[in-house]
Amino acid sequence: MTEPKAEKTVHGELQAPAGQDTNGITVGRWSSPVIPDEPESFMSSNVNVEACCPFLPLAQIEVRLGLTSYGPALTWYSVAYGLQGLAFVAMWFFVALWINSQAYRDSTSVLLRIVLILAAVALAALPSLLLVHRISTLRAAVRERFDIPGSLREDRTAAWQETSRAIRQMRRHLKIDRAKSCGPVSTLPAYAV
Repeated sequence: MTEPKAEKTVHGELQAPAGQDTNGITVGRWSSPVIPDEPESFMSSNVNVEACCPFLPLAQIEVRLGLTSYGPALTWYSVAYGLQGLAFVAMWFFVALWINSQAYRDSTSVLLRIVLILAAVALAALPSLLLVHRISTLRAAVRERFDIPGSLREDRTAAWQETSRAIRQMRRHLKIDRAKSCGPVSTLPAYAV
């Protein structure tokens, strides 16, 4: 096994090889990669809480880091994902009307139909961008607190392209994936607000 090479942190100085803090959380590197080295089973990669109900683990991550309490975090993420879902339903509803309903096509202009679909797309894009921004901010906070090398660009890329895997990586690193409930987790003592 090779020695871990010293890499520059976001602050520029060289870091020591990875260790663990007093809470047993790995310091200096991620405890698991965003994209696993070995293929994961279908159940762990596709049918997991990060993909099906991402608002639960995101709220748990915020509580674990001491950024907020569980109720407001869960509410914020639930509203954001709910708005996104409603916008997608509205978009497909207008597309289905356009395709399948002659009466709808006769009673509305093409311009109005296009505007309605674009409005639904814009309504879906807003919560999507806010969620990607928040997930990348959470990932950056984890990186900085545990002196993990990387950049904000990598955090944004992971949040945009591998959203559920980035959430799973943070959950595994903060040892939240061992929680058996969907409720709040304990805040790390060093990070209590």
